[in-house]
This record gives sequence, C-alpha cells and structure tokens, in this order.
Amino acid sequence: REAKEKKEREEREKREREEWEAQKRREQKEADERKVQYLEKEAERAEKKAQLAALSFTLDEEQIQAAEDYAKEARRKATEAREAMRKEERAKDLQKKAALAQAAQ
Repeated sequence: REAKEKKEREEREKREREEWEAQKRREQKEADERKVQYLEKEAERAEKKAQLAALSFTLDEEQIQAAEDYAKEARRKATEAREAMRKEERAKDLQKKAALAQAAQ
C-alpha cells in the first residue's frame, strides 16, 4: 500500500512539474512573441521616420542615411529574434520527439 501511495505521489509530482514547465514555456513563448512584435513595430516606426526624413528638405543626406540605417538595423533585429524563436521551438520539438522515441524503446 505504501509503495502504491509513493508511486501515485511521484506520478502526481511528475505531472505537476510537467504542467509547471509547460506553463513556463508558454509564458516564455508569449514574452518572446511580444518582444518580436515590439521589434517589428520599432522597425516600422524607423522606416516611417526614414521616409519622412527623405521627404524633408531640412535634413541633410547624412541624417537621412542615419535614419535609413537605423530602420534596417531595427528590421534585422526583429528578423533575428523571430528566427531565434523558431529555432528554439524546433529544438524543443526535436527534444520531445527524442524523449518519446527513447521512452518507446
């Protein structure tokens, strides 16, 4: 009876731990998504600023180029963040598949 209770407790604790880890992964994924969305909006703002700078006759060529460079950098950061999220998700999927394959053996 004690062994059965111990096994049930261990299984319950394992389930709770897995649920907690899954919740943490979901929260991290949501935080990563918000970060990417922020970076994408920042890139859009920078691109609009560069366009406005190009239309303004008061700015010199150096200021226009700086605004365009900033926009390109913001877009690059957003793209890198999105790609990093995809790679991380793929790595987690591969780990899950490997764990399932190992458990099936």
